[in-house]
Amino acid sequence: MFGRGKIANLMKPKKLHSLEYLKYLYTVLQKNPVVGEQNCETIVEAVRLIAEILIWGDQNDGTVMDFFLEKNILDDFMKYLKQNPGRLLCVQLLQTLNILFENICNQTAIYYLLSSSHTNEIITHRFDFSDEEVVAYYVSFLKTLSLRLNAQTINFFYFEQRHEFDLYVEAIKLFCHPENMVRIAVRTITLNVHRVKDEGALEFIHHQTSVPYFSYLVWSVGNTVLDIDALLRSDNGFQCYSKLGDLVAEHIDHLHYVNDLLSLDIEAINEVLCDQLLHRLLIPLHVYSLTKRYKLLSHKLGVSRPHVSNPVATHMLLHCYLIIRNPDLIRILTEAIFLGDPSLTDLVPRWNQQSPNRATSENQDSQEPGSERSEDENAHSDADMSDEINPATRIAESLLIATLALRNARSSSAGRRLSAYIESVRSLNRHPAFLQPSESLEACLRHAKGVTPSLLASIWPASLEPLVLTGQRRKQSRTVDEAPVVTGCTETHNAPSAGSPSARSPNIGRFTFFQQCLLTGFQVVYHAVPNNQLTGDFPYPNCHLDSTPPNDETPVEEPVFNSSMANVNGLSPTVTKQTPLISTPHSFIRERLPSQSSSEPNQSEIADQSENSFSLQGRPFLRALYRALEIGPGTDYDTLFTLLLLQAIRTNEG
Repeated sequence: MFGRGKIANLMKPKKLHSLEYLKYLYTVLQKNPVVGEQNCETIVEAVRLIAEILIWGDQNDGTVMDFFLEKNILDDFMKYLKQNPGRLLCVQLLQTLNILFENICNQTAIYYLLSSSHTNEIITHRFDFSDEEVVAYYVSFLKTLSLRLNAQTINFFYFEQRHEFDLYVEAIKLFCHPENMVRIAVRTITLNVHRVKDEGALEFIHHQTSVPYFSYLVWSVGNTVLDIDALLRSDNGFQCYSKLGDLVAEHIDHLHYVNDLLSLDIEAINEVLCDQLLHRLLIPLHVYSLTKRYKLLSHKLGVSRPHVSNPVATHMLLHCYLIIRNPDLIRILTEAIFLGDPSLTDLVPRWNQQSPNRATSENQDSQEPGSERSEDENAHSDADMSDEINPATRIAESLLIATLALRNARSSSAGRRLSAYIESVRSLNRHPAFLQPSESLEACLRHAKGVTPSLLASIWPASLEPLVLTGQRRKQSRTVDEAPVVTGCTETHNAPSAGSPSARSPNIGRFTFFQQCLLTGFQVVYHAVPNNQLTGDFPYPNCHLDSTPPNDETPVEEPVFNSSMANVNGLSPTVTKQTPLISTPHSFIRERLPSQSSSEPNQSEIADQSENSFSLQGRPFLRALYRALEIGPGTDYDTLFTLLLLQAIRTNEG
């Protein structure tokens, strides 16, 4: 081992930015092959200066980079990493590599560095991620590499023969990291990879990462919604003003990320993502929670379902409609709200299934709101099927069902997309359920390694067209009949694309207003809302609201927000109302609804609808929206958010 004394004997050039100084630093590394306490600082300084000289040489002297590549100094860096050096050297090595890949413009040098096996060895190296600085530089290094991806360089990271894509897999393993900046970097990395649209890489992502990763993505979104609801219900909600703001911002960021993924129009991956969103989040949590102003009698069976309050559910759905523009997702979700009932959305079967092992909870309604994070232990979804099934086979079947369900819904006529989707997913005894994944993300990714193209081909029906990873066939075969049946949504022709600035800009102001609504305890004044958001023709059908709730509901008002949240600085939450919009809608004129097939549930209840009206009987989610329009104590928030949701549904481009 060499100390400072022997290094001092080396002839140090006077000029730092020169080839001679780089040669001097290379000699320092060669004389210090082993990292120790005595020479650690010397090695760290040498590594730092090497990066500085290389950046200078890239712009001024090509011989500097030639020497770096000729001596394969990157190999010396890897030798240090394999010794598991201390935190100081790990951070400096990651910082140096990040600077090199981010700033070097010489394409030959970049290709040479990427083509070596050392880059992937660094990606898969087991760093100490308990150190915040180490994980920050590591994920920054991965993000820098992802920015270098194109149709040529992606082949340096994705190995088709070995079915390995370390850059993508190691990045998504950090998706659940507690540090927000790390999670943001992970989302950026995945988007950069998807944007390359390399068919081999996308096939790997679809087969071996989409189900595990997207299941954790929707679980994270749902958890954020539950946290928002729990914080609003708590007594010290306004003591956590900053936390509430962070949660709302995180929810909006997640939805923008989802929309960015869907906007890339990679059909096979979009089918999996839409299925996970509908099956694991939007139907079982958001839509189901619309009815939570009333306590269902079926809760007495002891079934525990996670839910949020009606205003929070409406508000979160509002975010979805303002941000997400994917037609497949929006149309199925809209039909679930306007046409769905617990049986049609497949939420009801487990309400009626009393397991002998299930203890009846008589005091369930007294549980802490927002504390329920999963359903009862006997209610299983596709992620909790029998352990006798090979995990890889189970994931492959989930991929198949997602493709089949979304394609069936896409090819169905308006008004039948939801039923087509639900009927398709029932084939594997799947039920919409907001459930925490049964294993860690890393464990799920290990299981998914077995989902090979040959396995998926072995279960793929001959009648089902192959996967589409380019988005071309989807545009050719999209159903022409896109008119919603109940919502009154109008198709926006010649609208800007979802990713364009003009498409996003109208929503930015809305988010500011909505966040203010949440962060001030829902103190809403009508004149704070832009006129074009609360005026105009709303998609109200001609309907009749019964004065009594349906048979399965008990009209017991459930407290939504603590009084301290609703009354700040002595101000009562009020909404300046316009009578034609806010009053209970007893009759609204609209065009005739297309008839539904006799196979759909509750058909006998709506068969007698007149030409210009329909009944809300059997449509509890739609009924919940109209009940929110009724005027009464504590309903101002429900009314406002429902009006904004209806307007957002109407104007959504999907």
